[in-house]
Amino acid sequence: MHNPEERERILWSYIDTRDAAEACRLAIEAEGLGSVALNLGSDETSMDVPSRELMAARYPEVTEFRAPLEGYEALLNSEKAMKLLGWKPKYRWREQLGKS
Repeated sequence: MHNPEERERILWSYIDTRDAAEACRLAIEAEGLGSVALNLGSDETSMDVPSRELMAARYPEVTEFRAPLEGYEALLNSEKAMKLLGWKPKYRWREQLGKS
């Protein structure tokens, strides 16, 4: 997972199925949630390349970011799901492989 061209279409995002299942359960149990679109993803990318380097390699014209991008931060935002559901991703591939 070192090639910035891999998974570029989804900005190198991923979600562990256990995190997705928990978010679904929380959405079903939420009172008055109704129909709402939520982005669910890990808070880190799926690559061994830091986020800022991924962006520089594939989108060099983008030079301003809303966050500092000092590590492997996710480039897609799940804050709405966190706020509405009280959800937070728990499972990270780096931890599973001992790369944290």
